[in-house]
Amino acid sequence: MRPALFAIGLLALFIGIPPVKASAGQNCDSFRSLDMAASFSDFDQGERGWRESFDAACYSVALRDIDNYIKLNHSRLSESELSILNWHAGQILAYQENYADAVIRFQQTVSASEADEYYKQATISFLRRDHAALIKSLHGLETSKPPIDFQEAARAYEQESGRKITWPPNLSIVQHLVECFNENYRKAYEGSCRPN
Repeated sequence: MRPALFAIGLLALFIGIPPVKASAGQNCDSFRSLDMAASFSDFDQGERGWRESFDAACYSVALRDIDNYIKLNHSRLSESELSILNWHAGQILAYQENYADAVIRFQQTVSASEADEYYKQATISFLRRDHAALIKSLHGLETSKPPIDFQEAARAYEQESGRKITWPPNLSIVQHLVECFNENYRKAYEGSCRPN
């Protein structure tokens, strides 16, 4: 995989879904129609995308927007971009505790690396409540080797986002899934079951 493509995949996977900043009594009907012609980057990571409604805990609106964007832009989206959107749709479904549909969306993704595959399998194992498979995925992630171009992609990501990344990606999230195994996905993903 070329460094630029790998960096795009890293950007989406490392940013993931931030902890929700929901306001009490948010009216989910108040969200504006999104620009479905926006670039993938703007729609997935920018202000013109689905994250505003997600951040307000309007999960159904965010999921609807992702599904509409995929439907309207399917022919111009790369396999990687479709995977990232399906991953985020799966995370939204998991936040809603709709684990069966979340697993289906996660299974529609294509892993960019061995580490991505372990992260995906760890997430699916958590949702299926398969602790043994989750631990196996954690160990696989911990021992996964970075792609040859990781350092170059990491530098590009840091230049673009101002954030450093380390190998393996998403390790802290998988550790949260293990530590918070008896909690729902949202609490586990955010690590909010852990003592401060």
